[in-house]
Amino acid sequence: MLYFLRIWFICILSRFLIASSLLSNKNDGKTYRDFVTDDSKGTDIVRQLLNQETIIRMTLTNNVQSLMKDMLTLKKSMELRLSQLEGEVKQLKTENQQLDSDLRSMKAKERNLSTLVATFQASLSNVSSLVSGKTKKVCFTAAVTSYNTSWNRGTLIFPFVITNEGNGYNPSNGIFTAPTDGMYVFFVNVQSYSTQQIHADIVLNGSTKVRTLAYSTGTGDYYDAGPNMVVLAIQKGDAVWVKHHSGTGYYTHSDGPMTTFSGFLI
Repeated sequence: MLYFLRIWFICILSRFLIASSLLSNKNDGKTYRDFVTDDSKGTDIVRQLLNQETIIRMTLTNNVQSLMKDMLTLKKSMELRLSQLEGEVKQLKTENQQLDSDLRSMKAKERNLSTLVATFQASLSNVSSLVSGKTKKVCFTAAVTSYNTSWNRGTLIFPFVITNEGNGYNPSNGIFTAPTDGMYVFFVNVQSYSTQQIHADIVLNGSTKVRTLAYSTGTGDYYDAGPNMVVLAIQKGDAVWVKHHSGTGYYTHSDGPMTTFSGFLI
């Protein structure tokens, strides 16, 4: 509607100008035909202007339509990309949740593994201790090499060392001190002197475990043996020795001891 009003206004304006020129005294001798010719030229100019305006409007319309089409295409593309991004974000959230779950699971497994490693190390340490205890050799044999007719109290000391693997036996005081935990076997023999009788005990930390007896009747029964043996479960540092119980004296030989004290780790 605005377009047609503009055309109508331009035509009226053109004819008004022509009429004004006819009425004016400044027509410079021009005839009506001249003015009609001029009017025809003006009309052509107006048509050209209108055609140019139409072309410009059509171009602008086409450009606007193309721009709108591009904007719609861009909008659809952006909406599609936005939808894709939303899907990717959702997927990333799902993967992140899975990673968190996997991380918690790995931490739990790591704690379990640490516990297993600690348990294994403790077991290995125990096994090493057991192996060390089993492979460590502990044994001894000691003897007295001279007889005594009057011994009647205290610890019987065996000063002559035959074997002392592990250095558990002390020949200066007659006491064996366990260098490691374990099961030990101890054996003692106290030979009586002539027709005398003698009783001796194997003691652990002062507590009697077994007793020996060498008893003579006095009717041709001389120099009797008084042996005994005991198996003890002892701890490292425990002490074992032979002490007097009753009777007097003991007998032995220097070149082949008879009164002896022995022990070993099983």
